[in-house]
Amino acid sequence: MRLLPQIALKEFTEGTKICLPDGNVIPGIDLTKNAFMVCTRGSVSYGTNTVNSDEDYFVVVIPPLNRLVGLYQWDQEEFIVDDIDVKAVSLQTYFKLLAKNNPNVIETLWLRGDDYCPIDTHRDFMWLQVQRDIFSSMLSYHSFGGYARSQLRKITNVDENSTRKLGAKRKAIIKQFGYDTANASHVIRLFRMGIEFVESGRLTVRRPDRLELLDIKQGKLSLEEVKAMGMNLEELLALSKAKSVLPKFPDLAKINEILVDLTQKKLLDKLR
Repeated sequence: MRLLPQIALKEFTEGTKICLPDGNVIPGIDLTKNAFMVCTRGSVSYGTNTVNSDEDYFVVVIPPLNRLVGLYQWDQEEFIVDDIDVKAVSLQTYFKLLAKNNPNVIETLWLRGDDYCPIDTHRDFMWLQVQRDIFSSMLSYHSFGGYARSQLRKITNVDENSTRKLGAKRKAIIKQFGYDTANASHVIRLFRMGIEFVESGRLTVRRPDRLELLDIKQGKLSLEEVKAMGMNLEELLALSKAKSVLPKFPDLAKINEILVDLTQKKLLDKLR
């Protein structure tokens, strides 16, 4: 069980504050009052974190009324403070990404209980987690596969332009091993999770293959081995379509109904 550090809570509130030209200020959003769900993400939830891994969090927010409608609607925020990486999105954006079967977002419905921050995760999210199948669809075939293929191209096409925006640690890894081992680990994980989800409609976020993924992350496999593994998994993902239990599209009408109900309920609770 992890809690979102206080310094991150304060940074979010400060970052969502708006100073108007006339000198008035629209207060920042208070996560202690408006968070819908807070969870760990990335290597910690996959079980592939090391002592050098960043501390990553994903936050879903139901904004207060003055940031939900009006001139200053809030949608999302991303920041890093004291090596704590936080990605926050509104409930509406969260539902849109879930409906698209975005790999980094749909996995948040399949985490272990300890991966959620209990103080900042609303009981209504736990109810939503039970309803998670309404988001699942064959769109996942394209989202997982597309993301994995794009990452595969990145690790095999390393040049000055592609590494310019990378941090010092990542650049050092590429210099040492000749390819981006962290991205390589993501490629293999994404393909495997995609195959798993398309075939069964279920996701195991805490990876049973985490030791192998750690070996890749630590550069114990050559680039050629990773490429061969990725190409084989890409073929298996293509074959998984014929075995899929998923519907072609998610239940968008039901998804929209739940989004409206959850938003109304949160706003009405504040008025009581």
